[in-house]
Amino acid sequence: MTSNTALSTILTPIINNIIEPGLLFLFGAAFVYFVWGVFKLIRSADSPEERTTGWMHILYSAIGMFIMLGAYGILRLIASTLNVESPL
Repeated sequence: MTSNTALSTILTPIINNIIEPGLLFLFGAAFVYFVWGVFKLIRSADSPEERTTGWMHILYSAIGMFIMLGAYGILRLIASTLNVESPL
């Protein structure tokens, strides 16, 4: 299959300069939130409220990372469907 050059010239800069750094930043933020939840869970082992808060941090960040991995997969699927060189 050949690459669609007109679509590629439009989508490639958008994906490279906006979407990919945004996904990487959000994934990094979710990972930091996950580590903070683990730290909070370990640090406050004697407080049930703080343990619950730590588990919620871990759960929400895991869900967020899963959503971002799904978004990455959807971007790759769209790029391959439209015959655009995937910059990801």
